[in-house]
Amino acid sequence: SFPSGHTATAFAFCLFLTFLINKRSWGALLLFLAILGGASRIYLLQHFYIDVVVGGFIGSIVAILTWKWVQKESKFAWLDMKINLKK
Repeated sequence: SFPSGHTATAFAFCLFLTFLINKRSWGALLLFLAILGGASRIYLLQHFYIDVVVGGFIGSIVAILTWKWVQKESKFAWLDMKINLKK
């Protein structure tokens, strides 16, 4: 119930993908999808607004901390190659 796990997962996944992808437009699309996922939780009356906001915040923090940790570990050096999506 509190916080929204679906929203936290959506934000964590989309933000982590945004770090991997080298295009700003894809990051905007992924952010839109994460927000849409959170809005759907409110629309379906599964969560209150504050549940979704806190879920999005937690998901974002988890993605940022995970990205920092992955960059620090040498065994994830292959992630230094960012994904380049062509037009």
